[in-house]
Amino acid sequence: MDIARQWDAYRRDRLARHTDPLPVADPDDVTAYLSELRGNRRAVAVGETAPSTLHELTAGPHPDVEARLRSVGSVIPPAARAQLAPYRSVRAGREATTATTPTRQSAPPRPTTGVAGGISTPPSGPARSSRR
Repeated sequence: MDIARQWDAYRRDRLARHTDPLPVADPDDVTAYLSELRGNRRAVAVGETAPSTLHELTAGPHPDVEARLRSVGSVIPPAARAQLAPYRSVRAGREATTATTPTRQSAPPRPTTGVAGGISTPPSGPARSSRR
């Protein structure tokens, strides 16, 4: 296998996992700012520096926020929702419909006849090409 292809894949993977930190250089000094960004990316690409990933919020909302949302019932307060209703007629209609409908009806099962229903894979599994 070609070594350059493996190196390019390694380099692409490192740069894909990297998030550029904010440079120390003044953004008004374009040359210094770009030079610092390029130097940082080069260091990550050649393996001098580990990729720094952007830390995501993965824990979900704080328990206090969850409890408050359960007590309120919505992120938008009722007074604000009432004021926004004239500007959001479709949503207001949908909310009015769902408020009067006590339970949601499930859709009936789809028929299995017809073009899409008649197509199936053979019992032995999907067809494979003879060309490899």
